[in-house]
Amino acid sequence: MRLKQFSSLSYKPINRGIAINNINARLLPSATPHYYDFTQAGQGYPFDNLRFSSLWAGTPVYIIGRSQDEAWQLVLTPSFIAWVPSIDIARVSKPFVKKWAKTAKHGMAAT
Repeated sequence: MRLKQFSSLSYKPINRGIAINNINARLLPSATPHYYDFTQAGQGYPFDNLRFSSLWAGTPVYIIGRSQDEAWQLVLTPSFIAWVPSIDIARVSKPFVKKWAKTAKHGMAAT
């Protein structure tokens, strides 16, 4: 982890993004699951302790940082902060944000 990237956080428009897939948000930048004692109800598989929440395609995010290998991004969502795979996030431009906001007001839909 490059901890230096967190030493001076400030808003930068280049760090705006959007989820392009439905994503399992994680507490750590790793897809490897973590389980407790499987002999106790609710403690083993499929209850992955590192899965924090879900992020739906089309959700706007702000990129706070990246893992050393750049495979993961720490993102601020409307509801939480979590690690997500970099491949599932696209950076957005000011024109994209304007178009997305306008479309959302008119009942954006996906199939």
